[in-house]
Amino acid sequence: MPQLFPMNWLLLTNLLLLFITLILINTYFIKFYKIKNNFKSGKNYDFRKMSFKW
Repeated sequence: MPQLFPMNWLLLTNLLLLFITLILINTYFIKFYKIKNNFKSGKNYDFRKMSFKW
């Protein structure tokens, strides 16, 4: 039974790191899209062109 504890802690730490990285990526992309929207006019907004403009 004591062998299960380090595995559980590793899983929890990995999940926490994944969660933090996802939050950081989401905030970065929200800022990126806000900056992009300031330069473009929001009326002719094409998601197909946006998705390939990386």
